[in-house]
Order: sequence, then C-alpha cells, then structure tokens
Amino acid sequence: MEIAPFCEIEITGGPCPQPRPRATIRGGHASVYEAAADHRIHNWKAYLMVAAQKAMAGRAPVKFPVRAVVLFRMWRPDNPPRWLVNKDMKRENPQLWKRNVELWRQPDALIPHASRPDTSNLIKSVEDALNTIVWADDAQICDMPLRKRYCMHGEPPGVTLRAYEARFPWLG
Repeated sequence: MEIAPFCEIEITGGPCPQPRPRATIRGGHASVYEAAADHRIHNWKAYLMVAAQKAMAGRAPVKFPVRAVVLFRMWRPDNPPRWLVNKDMKRENPQLWKRNVELWRQPDALIPHASRPDTSNLIKSVEDALNTIVWADDAQICDMPLRKRYCMHGEPPGVTLRAYEARFPWLG
C-alpha cells in the first residue's frame, strides 16, 4: 500500500547551497562568521519557509521519523558538461562521444548534474529552512533519497520535496 506524503513542496528558482561558515583572525582573536545578510541563501530559505508553511496548512511540525524524497533540478546550459563530452572521449571513443552529444540535445533527457554545487550543501539549506515548520528537527530525517539533475528543456530549475512518515517493516 502506497503511503501518501504528509507534505509536498514544489519550488521553482535556482536551488541555493548552504555556504560554509568562515573563520578569520583579527587582532589576534579567532572568530567564525556566517553568510552576509545580503547573501542569496537568506532569500532562498525564506522562499522555502513560505512554501513549507503553505504546504503544512497550519499543522504543527511532525515529531515522528521522516522519509524525505528530494529532487533538485539545476539550470541546463546550452553546451553539455565536460564530464559528458570531452576531447579525450572524442578521440578514444567517438561513438560514445556522439551518443552523449545526441543525448544532451534530447529535450526530455534526464541527465545527472555531477558538478557544483554539491548535493550535501543543497540539502542542508532545505533541511535548515524546514526545521520547526515541517519537522521539529532535521535529525528526524532517517531516510532521504536525493537526486540532482539538469532541467529538461522548458522545465524550470527548482526543488521538489515529498515528506513521508518513515515506516520500517521490522518495527511492526
């Protein structure tokens, strides 16, 4: 039996990774600082929070184990990424190179996004933004399949999240 998600969030707009804290030494004292107030991560998290509040429709954040299924759709440039087609590939295996170029040109091809930003920083911004709105704490997420791919032609960049109650058959 298929379990329905308790929360579904669909956001358009380029996903923004969580920047790492930075450290500096000034006047002999070490300090750590976060992203500047005008960094785009703050707008991205605010956008996520509004979408989450709308999806939760006034319900309290859940307190049970969560399975979150997440898809990041990244902007698709005109030219294919280097890992998909490169000079060495063209020389060593021209058939594979040609197949990959044709794959890139297909409007509905699902091509993995295997470059920056990395998935761990993208998901951290989502987890942090949805704390206290969808789940009480992101530590409740115990199962999280993640995908990061290029947009299909005509598809906007963004993120899709479906949150379910995590169920494990061995727990009864």
